[in-house]
Amino acid sequence: MKENNNVFLARLVSFSQNTLLFKINELDENIGTEEFKLVALKGNWAYDLVNYKRYYIITNAIGGIDDRLLDKIKPNVLYVYQIWPFIDLWESIKEVYGIKESLVEFLEKSIDCIDNLDSLLTTDDKIIDLNKVKKLINEGKL
Repeated sequence: MKENNNVFLARLVSFSQNTLLFKINELDENIGTEEFKLVALKGNWAYDLVNYKRYYIITNAIGGIDDRLLDKIKPNVLYVYQIWPFIDLWESIKEVYGIKESLVEFLEKSIDCIDNLDSLLTTDDKIIDLNKVKKLINEGKL
């Protein structure tokens, strides 16, 4: 079985243009939108286990927005703001997302795709062909 110690239920948030004018410690009350997704963490990135979208993580170890990231936050872009281990919530999550596979099958398929996607998107002075990435995702080969 694939390791699942980096798989979480994430709270994704975005901020409006006006929200970003507030001080960092006031952003909590001024979140524009929020969603909850199953994600696997890879460095500063979180990958959606269902549709394989990539989100940037903006929180630090104690759960607040890292001061150094405030300048990088853009309006109307989703960021991972909070995470919770999802293993205890698996049955409920499975029902909500309509997942038919077992936990093992779901993680095997999803983590393989995310590992491939991360290797394509992690730049080491290489050009990323986004059309190729999109095609692989759509064909389910990623």
